[in-house]
Amino acid sequence: MHNISAFCLNYIETDQKVGSLLGAGFTAKGSKYKKSYNASIIGGTKPVITVEPRQTRSGASCSAQFGIIGRNDGYSLIDEARRNTLARGYSTVALQTSKGTATAYQRGNTVLRIGGRVSSGYGSYSTFVYFERQN
Repeated sequence: MHNISAFCLNYIETDQKVGSLLGAGFTAKGSKYKKSYNASIIGGTKPVITVEPRQTRSGASCSAQFGIIGRNDGYSLIDEARRNTLARGYSTVALQTSKGTATAYQRGNTVLRIGGRVSSGYGSYSTFVYFERQN
């Protein structure tokens, strides 16, 4: 997750896809980066990580989809993304949204939100983590 956080934060800050994931065993597949694992490393039958940087109406965004993993591992990945952002020098700020107040992260002029979800299906879990620039 550390490599993914570094890649996504760099993309959000600079709009540049720096190849740090390629050195971590990911392969470029179009605009996405993918990495497969041996089932014994993460668990499950086809563990795959897909990272996708993209531009949205609100600015740069980057997401990571983790294939078949344990449920608690998924929540840990989301928390680790937040910890990696704080370790990079960001501070937490309150952000007013249409649904109320949300926690965001700010460093200089860059404000971003981090979130995700853990989904289950047929007894296995997957996790989606996103980094989204707010300004």
